[in-house]
Amino acid sequence: MPRPILKPALLILAGCLLGSLFTGALLVVHYGTFFQEQYYLGILDNTNVAYLIRAGRQEELLRNIDANLTECVLAADKLYGSDQKRLPTFWFIQRYYQTYDIPIPEQIAPILQSLPARPLSSCKLKELPQTTHLTDADQRARADAQDPSPQP
Repeated sequence: MPRPILKPALLILAGCLLGSLFTGALLVVHYGTFFQEQYYLGILDNTNVAYLIRAGRQEELLRNIDANLTECVLAADKLYGSDQKRLPTFWFIQRYYQTYDIPIPEQIAPILQSLPARPLSSCKLKELPQTTHLTDADQRARADAQDPSPQP
């Protein structure tokens, strides 16, 4: 008697397998197209930057970029919250405002001010005296920065 049940079960299993393969293929095509479009948008954006610079409209470009930074930080914070992957990007934006002594826009100030402390860069680690107390992560970074051998 197990034979009549086996055939429908195999058909269902085969249908699920084919459906999974079809769905996977659709996702690959969809994401391939998505990343292709993102790449082309990046090229268009760089070309637009070049156009504005060559046209002598650097100030307009800078205003646009500054406004976009604010919007991007707000959007990333809303979409991804406290995701750790955002830290290098947000630290870089924070450094941008500090380096050029630009007041951080009040909409994003709470976000950037709530970031954890940025770890020391390899350049800063090299400048520190050997007797300075470092965290384990900073000691490893210092050792990596001083060791010119390639890492496996």
